[in-house]
Amino acid sequence: MYLATYAPWFASETAINRHEVGQSIGAQTSFPLPDAIRSLWHYTYNAYKFHAGLTNSAGNHHPWESKPWAWPMSLRPVLYAIDQQNIPGCGAQSCVKAVMLVGTRPCGGCRCRCCCMPVGGR
Repeated sequence: MYLATYAPWFASETAINRHEVGQSIGAQTSFPLPDAIRSLWHYTYNAYKFHAGLTNSAGNHHPWESKPWAWPMSLRPVLYAIDQQNIPGCGAQSCVKAVMLVGTRPCGGCRCRCCCMPVGGR
């Protein structure tokens, strides 16, 4: 199920690190896996490595940090960027613009499958 969430990444020829195997990573390995799977492993490992040691400018962990082990379960959205200035169309005294990765919760996916399967089976 987890690999299925990467279907658009596998389908795209221009996805980030999609063709990393054979470019910066050697194509030969002692463990036989398709190049696409090895590229995905490289991509997710590098994301983990970057975020596992990420700190704020004072050298402390950020209060909004999301633990990498929680990403597959979407326990907390991954905050990519936040801006509290220069927000077009904001008429309020204070506004926040955030870019987050919010996954589909497993219970939502189960409800979707339960509702869509009877419709699709007709």
